[in-house]
Amino acid sequence: MLKHSIYNMVDGALESVGLHGHMLTICSTLVLITGALLLCAVIFYVIRKPVTSFTVKRAQSTRTEWDNRLLTEKTIGWSAALIVLLILRKVSPSVLHYYPSYIPVMDKIYVVLALICGCFIVYQCIDATYRGLRDDKVDMNGLSVIRNLANTVLWVITGIVILSVILSRNIAYIFTGLGTMAAVLSLIFKDSILGMIAGIRLVANRLIKHGDWIIVPEYHTEGTVEEVTLTAVTVRNWDNSITNIPPSALITKGFRNMQRMLGHGTRQICRTILIDVHSVRVLADAELENLRADFPENALPAQTAINLALWRRYLREYLRSHKQVVKNPRCMVRELPSEGYGIPVEVHFFVTIKTNRKPSRKQAQASDIDTAVNGGEKPRELHPAKRLLTWTEFEELQADIMDELIASASRYGLKVFQHPAGSDLHKILLPAKA
Repeated sequence: MLKHSIYNMVDGALESVGLHGHMLTICSTLVLITGALLLCAVIFYVIRKPVTSFTVKRAQSTRTEWDNRLLTEKTIGWSAALIVLLILRKVSPSVLHYYPSYIPVMDKIYVVLALICGCFIVYQCIDATYRGLRDDKVDMNGLSVIRNLANTVLWVITGIVILSVILSRNIAYIFTGLGTMAAVLSLIFKDSILGMIAGIRLVANRLIKHGDWIIVPEYHTEGTVEEVTLTAVTVRNWDNSITNIPPSALITKGFRNMQRMLGHGTRQICRTILIDVHSVRVLADAELENLRADFPENALPAQTAINLALWRRYLREYLRSHKQVVKNPRCMVRELPSEGYGIPVEVHFFVTIKTNRKPSRKQAQASDIDTAVNGGEKPRELHPAKRLLTWTEFEELQADIMDELIASASRYGLKVFQHPAGSDLHKILLPAKA
């Protein structure tokens, strides 16, 4: 009844100004379209401005944080657009009364736009949930991968439904058509598919997470994981440079995750010292007496008097007695097979730097990251907890220990192997010239 009265009122007003026939239907439709658009514009403005402002202030006044994260201006804005589209779809048959053939086309347009608005609303909710969990420091592996996977599934489903609406076909028909294009799609989206599968494997097997310190030799990368997505793993290197690595490369090429070791406040030292073969010999009794002070309680091993064996035992005792060397999980000195460059003696141990107070669980899980090189300031992503081990302290400690180990070789009559340098050749050739 109201609809007919609006038609009669508009038609009567237009006839009074002299419009008849075909021009009357066109102008009447334009007037109704303009009125509908103005009504929707007013509704959109009311929802976008006063309602949004009231809702945001109301959410901020509550104690919970999640309403602030979900009820944002963008979410309410897309909701207002969705409401406007639903209203336009409802009044479209009435507005296009004189042109019923256009009603199905406009109905499809409204449905497609409404699906896009609904997709953006869900996208904003997913993003707000992800940022909220990150702000709450929820320990969830692969949070960014789950977010990206959810967004990908959301857009794929929305695209398929939109295609179904445009073609006026059942969704099952669309899926059947996509099945025939699977080979082509697998080639086009090969990197995305491989990255998605690799990212899921990394997350499901707990191989990597945000904040881990990893080493990827294939990409010359060593640093902290900033983000794990479906297409790239972002790593901030120790020199503050950024490296983006495909997740599939981490699975196929391999990487080292140092986080568990660093979580205990320790760092590994594994170095090799090459000993000249010609300097290995049996020590005399007088030489053994001079070395008695290097061993605890002045007790020399009675099994052997070979200088290399005694030196290895001295290295082991020195490392075990060092206050910053961890006794567990491993502290050893071993002799490797010679390959023509001397006898390799490898030392393998872990070191830690003590603090004045016992570290908390969060501090123990903090990765070993040194102060940024630019002005000595820490980058934003660094854990705020006090470090058990810093980069500079570790390097200084490693150098001090290795200096002591190398210098002690001469006391046992051993020579550290190195390739002949200019001074060595000069000593050889100088007598010949004389």
